[in-house]
Amino acid sequence: MVDLGAGCGLRQGEILGLGVDDIDFDAGWVHVSRQVKLVRSRLVFGLTKNDRDRRVPLPDSVALVLRQHVDNFAPVSLTLPWEDPASDERVTVPLLFTTTRRGAINRRTSTTRAGGRHHADPGHRDARAPSLLRLVAARRGGEHQGPRVVPRPR
Repeated sequence: MVDLGAGCGLRQGEILGLGVDDIDFDAGWVHVSRQVKLVRSRLVFGLTKNDRDRRVPLPDSVALVLRQHVDNFAPVSLTLPWEDPASDERVTVPLLFTTTRRGAINRRTSTTRAGGRHHADPGHRDARAPSLLRLVAARRGGEHQGPRVVPRPR
């Protein structure tokens, strides 16, 4: 997950909603068309930020890690409502990243709980996992300092 965030610039919800069909290993592209988000305490698939899909380049280093992940963990087809938990519209996606119980990952708990396939070390069962921002910062050689406060112009 960290490689997709740092190497492709994907947001956390977009990574969690990424299906194996969204990756074109041969052409080197990732098609970002959905995210997993929380609506009224329920997980749903939904549009990405700005309500549009996009294609992003897939670096060779990220492609290698993703291929290894797909070889080690077969994608899990998961059906969730689209945008609204009460909606009858359902979407099924063969997700790359799921929990150990074969469910969608809640981004609010994935940064504080470990033990799922989404964690950097699948065998790791620590009570706390580092947040995605801290993992991305570590990959880039820095340290995440939290949100920056920008003074308002006077």
